Amino acid sequence: MNHEQVRKIRVRNLSFFYRSREILSDVNIDVMEREIVAIAGPSGSGKSTFLLALNRLWQEIEGARVYGTVEIKIHGEMVDVMASDLDLKMLRRRIAMVFQHPNPLPMSIFKNMSFPLSIAHVKDKKFIRERVERALRQVNLWEEVKDRMDHDARLLSGGQQQRLCLARALVMQPEVLLLDEPTSSLDPKSVLAVEKLLLELKQECTIILVTHYQDQIQRIADRLYRVTDGRFNRAELVHS
Repeated sequence: MNHEQVRKIRVRNLSFFYRSREILSDVNIDVMEREIVAIAGPSGSGKSTFLLALNRLWQEIEGARVYGTVEIKIHGEMVDVMASDLDLKMLRRRIAMVFQHPNPLPMSIFKNMSFPLSIAHVKDKKFIRERVERALRQVNLWEEVKDRMDHDARLLSGGQQQRLCLARALVMQPEVLLLDEPTSSLDPKSVLAVEKLLLELKQECTIILVTHYQDQIQRIADRLYRVTDGRFNRAELVHS
């Protein structure tokens, strides 16, 4: 991280409860623009929950409560993510998330890819086609699917589905990309291709990566936090 970087995300005193159970406890971290922050820790420690807090997806969980402050720079200005009047559709377009298990929609590959643009009321068909192809090329999927864009996306292999979901997140060119174990279902060649893509993407967006792969952390992360029982602790990176 260099001294010219500026803060993209500011989290203060963030705690998350699911019913009576505390999942996150008093989290305080800063994330800078154009960096990859890795979050590691045992299953159930709160890693994925932290991602949900950043784009308010936690609100979809019955019995969930969040306390504290989350501010994210969107369109150049710091936005209070917890504000009651915040446009959640706008937030989730700018703060995109890719889940550990691929979740293609029950529709064609093309419609999966164009869906985020459709709900953003983008009408220009040429623009949509160009965005879709660009995103699929970014994840090295275009050559594999270009001749079957009208096929059901659920017929793709698990690895292809995961890359499709990553491409679908990229089609809106988000400012922040939240990734929950995005390479867990990929073969080694695809893992390296996605890591190369993430290193390229950080020139235009900020990436928060939940991963349990230590070698992946060493290869691509700029900063590492380890989570234990809902508490975040900065850890040193040792790059070779």
